[in-house]
Amino acid sequence: MEKGFFSLLHIFLSAVFDLIFPPVCLHCNRRIVRQTEYLCSECEADLHLLTNIQCPVCGFPIQDQICFYCQENEILFDRAVSIYEYKGPIRTLIHYLKFGDMPGIAGYLSEKALLFLERNKIFMDSNIITAIPLHSVRKRQRGYNQSSLIAQHIAGKMKWCFRTDILFRKKATVPQANLIKAKRRKNVEQAFSIKKLVDLKQQNILLLDDVFTTGATVQAACRELKKAHPGKIYVLTIGRA
Repeated sequence: MEKGFFSLLHIFLSAVFDLIFPPVCLHCNRRIVRQTEYLCSECEADLHLLTNIQCPVCGFPIQDQICFYCQENEILFDRAVSIYEYKGPIRTLIHYLKFGDMPGIAGYLSEKALLFLERNKIFMDSNIITAIPLHSVRKRQRGYNQSSLIAQHIAGKMKWCFRTDILFRKKATVPQANLIKAKRRKNVEQAFSIKKLVDLKQQNILLLDDVFTTGATVQAACRELKKAHPGKIYVLTIGRA
C-alpha cells in the first residue's frame, strides 16, 4: 500500500514538474512530452547510424577494401565497432552526459547500443564487459563514469559479467578533446594499468567507451588488457568521430 502511494506521488510530482518546467529536446529545444526522452522525434530520426562500408577490424570507413587506420596504427584489439557518427544529436547527448550532470542519458544510450548489438549479432561471445576508467579526480568531479553506466546497463540486459576491477587510470590526463591528433597518443601513453592478480584467460572482453576519435585511448587500454591474456578483446563505442 505504502509503495503504491509513493509510486503515485512520484508520478504526480513528475507531472507537476513537467508542467512548471516544460521538457525540451536537448539538441534543438523543441518541446517534448517527457524529459526522459531527451530528443524530439525529428532529432531522434537524425541520429546517424554508421551504415557505410567499414573495416571489419577497426570499424573505420574504407574505400577499395583499404583501411588506412589499420595501415597506420598498431591494432591491439580483435574488433572495434561504433554505432553512430559523432555529430549532431548524438554529440549533444554525449556532451550532456559527460558535462551536464545528466547520468540518465546513459540509460537511453545503452538501450540504443543493445538494439544495435542484437540486430547485428555482434560481440555475442563476450563474457565480460568493462569500461574505460576515469581517473579518481575526474570521477569525483563528474560524480560518475559515463562509460561505466552504459556498460553496466548493457551487462544486465545481456547477462554479461560487468567488472570495474580490471583496469585503473593511474595518470590524470588532459581531456583528449582538447588535443590535436599528434598529441593524443602521448597523452594517454601509460595512463592505464592492469590490476594485480587479474586473470582473463579464455575470457572475451568487451571494452566500452563513449567516443572513438583517434583510438589512442582504447589502444592504450587494450595494451594493458593484453597483459592478462584474454581470449579476445572487442571495443564498442557509441560515437565515431
